[in-house]
Amino acid sequence: MGGATSRFRRWVLAALAGVVILILVLVAIVLAVFRFGALPLEDGTILGGGRVEAVVETMGPIAIGSYLIVLENGGYALMDAGMDSEARAIRSVLRRRGAEARDVKFIFVTHAHGDHMGGLPSLPDAEVYAIEADAKAIRRANSRTVQGLADGNVVKASGTKFEVFAIPGHTPGSAAYLVYGVLFLGDSAAAAYDGSVQANWLFSEDSKSNEESLAALARRLEGRADDVQQIAFGHQGPVAGLGPFLKWASERELK
Repeated sequence: MGGATSRFRRWVLAALAGVVILILVLVAIVLAVFRFGALPLEDGTILGGGRVEAVVETMGPIAIGSYLIVLENGGYALMDAGMDSEARAIRSVLRRRGAEARDVKFIFVTHAHGDHMGGLPSLPDAEVYAIEADAKAIRRANSRTVQGLADGNVVKASGTKFEVFAIPGHTPGSAAYLVYGVLFLGDSAAAAYDGSVQANWLFSEDSKSNEESLAALARRLEGRADDVQQIAFGHQGPVAGLGPFLKWASERELK
């Protein structure tokens, strides 16, 4: 009996060790992708003809981006709100600009993951927008009003036009937004170190739907190359123009 118990314990310990090793390997792969395979996102990167500034938090080697947007008629909007519940990086950039948290009038959320909506509690004066499927999750998490959006909506925010595109897959309510010539894709897509664009499979709830949504968006935008000067992402640096996105979509169709 004692021998059987001892063998069972050894088996359990070996199994646990195997699980721990597998988890460590998976974590190492994820970190390697973010650290060495991705186009770096630098804090303070300027987009949209000077009207958009990247605000970057870090979690180890992973950059977490939100974007401060200067509105035509005064005040600011944010594309996503970072991970920090106190929104310290965002408030620091605002102070440098002589502004305060209350000057953020609108927040557009690309998807309802905690690293992109964590700062909402510290920005209580802003109107929050998200595709309705994710707006429900944001309401539950933050107990605040969230304006539900649908594909094709256009929001006029203090004189600035935000075009809304539903791209479900990474989350059910993932969104892309186009403003000031910048196409924000959130975490639905990622930029590799060589400047190419790929669908993002990491932490996506439905990778197949994500790819299909992105391909459909590429087809919709194919004739609007002049309207998209840059593409911005949730964790990687921006790429210039619509070309890399269209190239990915074209290559996907050939597979």
